[in-house]
Amino acid sequence: MKSYLLFTALLTFCFFGSNLQATGGDSNSALADEVRATEALREHYVTTNDLDRLAPMLCDTLVYTHASGHTMTKAQFLESISSGDMKYITIKPESMNIDTYNGATAVVTGTMSLHVKSKQAGEHDAHLRYILVYVKEGGQWKVAAWQSTNLKSN
Repeated sequence: MKSYLLFTALLTFCFFGSNLQATGGDSNSALADEVRATEALREHYVTTNDLDRLAPMLCDTLVYTHASGHTMTKAQFLESISSGDMKYITIKPESMNIDTYNGATAVVTGTMSLHVKSKQAGEHDAHLRYILVYVKEGGQWKVAAWQSTNLKSN
């Protein structure tokens, strides 16, 4: 099972990560690559509603703040996907910078485009700048915090 997940992570990274531009700050390239692959998997699990695989990738203390300012816990975020209140149709990373600290924390910043459907806002596109904090727990990278901001279209 672990080799399947590793293979999937690497395949996903090759598919999604090839268009990403990691800039400066990669203090430890191997750790940054681990985080990048983990992030590609997280995005895949979000868009495929694979909550069984997504849930263990999120810290129990997750703070997930949407661009609207609405904040959710891990349970609320998973419930919003499970119930269909929020459906992430596509996630297209555009840029990504990863800074790692002491081998156990990573701060990921970047931009992405999303196509989402929500019961409150309907189906729409979003162009975001984000900050994402990963921490290593039990040897696994997990999302501790997410914060995004809408970018204005030119």
